[in-house]
Formats: sequence, C-alpha cells, structure tokens
Amino acid sequence: MFVCVCKAISDKDIQTAILDGAEDMEAITRELGVGTGCGTCHDFTQELIHQTLAAKLSYAA
Repeated sequence: MFVCVCKAISDKDIQTAILDGAEDMEAITRELGVGTGCGTCHDFTQELIHQTLAAKLSYAA
C-alpha cells in the first residue's frame, strides 16, 4: 500500500528502511523522501515506525 503518494513510497519501503537502521522520521525522510510533498503521510509514517520498531524489538527478544 502506498503511504506517500507524492513520492510513491509503500509501507514495505518504509519497513525495509526501518529494518536497515532508519529508526525515526528524520532518517526515513532523509532516506526515502517521505513527508516532503503534501505531508499527509507524516502521521501514518510515524505510526508505521513505532509498529515496526516494536515488532523488531519483540522479535529480537
């Protein structure tokens, strides 16, 4: 599913970036450009970051 329509960034793209080490909105924006267009993806991207990091931490435990 597209999270950032302006840049054609999917939830999978964001999850991959997080798993590769981008762990906050600033890093995701720098790496993928998410949130630099209209900005409507910002809140969902933040939620996706939190969910993915939580899953990553519980998987590592």
